[in-house]
Amino acid sequence: MKKKEKLFVYGTLKDARVQRNVFFREIKDGVPTTIHGYKIEELTLGGVIYPALVPHKKGIVEGILLTITPLELKLIDHYETSAYKRESILLDNDIHCWVYLKN
Repeated sequence: MKKKEKLFVYGTLKDARVQRNVFFREIKDGVPTTIHGYKIEELTLGGVIYPALVPHKKGIVEGILLTITPLELKLIDHYETSAYKRESILLDNDIHCWVYLKN
């Protein structure tokens, strides 16, 4: 069985077109998920505004939990650029997943 990774997405990676551009496929089996202790701020890159997750004690962010391959995780690292950093977090249901935070 191939190793799978869990990734919480909350911005552009929820979009099917972006998924096809980054992963070369659309991920249709994502699970709606909420994380606590974070909020979304704006991040401007090249004149375009993107959402960026930052810690916030009372924050709640809705997103989607995707199951991806280790190779796809590397592709996302490249897509997110150095403006974001990937961290492992523990969801309320005790599932560990990756998330990209504002760097």
